[in-house]
Amino acid sequence: MALFKYGEMFMYSFRAKKIQLFLLILLLSVPLFSAIAIYAIQPSLVLLSFILLFVMAFNCIFLKGNDFFSPLTWFSFTYLGYVIGGLYYSMGGEYYGKFIELTGIPFQEVPFYMMISLLWATICYGSLCIGYSIFSRDGDFIPKVKMAGLFCARNFRTVSFVIIPLFLITGLLYWLYVAEVLAGNVISLIINFQAFRHLNAEVHITTLPYHFYYVGILLWLLNIVQSGKKVGGFFIFFSLIGFIIDLTQGQIMQPMTFLIMQVVFYNMSTGG
Repeated sequence: MALFKYGEMFMYSFRAKKIQLFLLILLLSVPLFSAIAIYAIQPSLVLLSFILLFVMAFNCIFLKGNDFFSPLTWFSFTYLGYVIGGLYYSMGGEYYGKFIELTGIPFQEVPFYMMISLLWATICYGSLCIGYSIFSRDGDFIPKVKMAGLFCARNFRTVSFVIIPLFLITGLLYWLYVAEVLAGNVISLIINFQAFRHLNAEVHITTLPYHFYYVGILLWLLNIVQSGKKVGGFFIFFSLIGFIIDLTQGQIMQPMTFLIMQVVFYNMSTGG
C-alpha cells in the first residue's frame, strides 16, 4: 500500500515537473518572440515560428511514451532550423545570402516562401508526432493497435511485396527523369549535387515522387525485421541508391539521416 502511494506521488511530481518545464518555455519564449515581432518587417513569420515551437515543446514534453532520450525529442531539434529561419527572414534586409541569390527567387518573395515552409513544417511535425504515438510502445493513441496491426498483418506483407518494387521503380525512374532534365544524365547530377538548387532555379521541377523510393525502402526493411531475416547485400545496394537520390537534392544531413534511421530502426527492432 505504501509502495503504491509512493508511486502515485512520484507520477504526480513527474507530471508537475513537465508542466513547470512547459510553462518555463512559454515564459521565456513569449516575451522574446513578442519583442522580435515588434521590430520585424514580417511579423506573421514570427507568429508561425512561435506556433511551430509551441507544438514542438508540447509534444516533446507531454506526448506519452516520450522523454528526453527518445528519437522524437532528438529529431525535433532538426525543426528548430525552421524556427530560426522564420525569425531571420522576418527581419527583412537587402541580402539573404549567396544561396538565395543563386536560386533566382525575387527578393520580395523570400518571406512568402518561408511562410509556406513554416506551415508545411508544422503540419509535417504534427503528422510525425501522431505516427510516433501510434507506434510507440508506451503510447495510448486510440487507433494505435489497429494502425500498427495493419503493417504487421500477413495480408499487408503479401501486398507489400507488390507495392515495394512498384514504389522503387517509380522513384528510380523519376530520379532518372530529373537527372536528364537538370543535368543531362545521372553522373552529371551526382557530380554537381551541391548545385541542385541552382540547376533547378529555372525549371522548378519537384522531387516529391522521390518519396516513393524512400517508402519502398522502409517497407522492405520492415518486412525484413518482421520475417526475422538479416539485412542482405541486395537491400544495402538499393538503400545506398536511395542515399544517392537524396544526396542529389543538394542536402548532406538529410541523406545521412535516411541511412542512420534504417540502422537505428533495425537495431532497436532486433536488439542487435
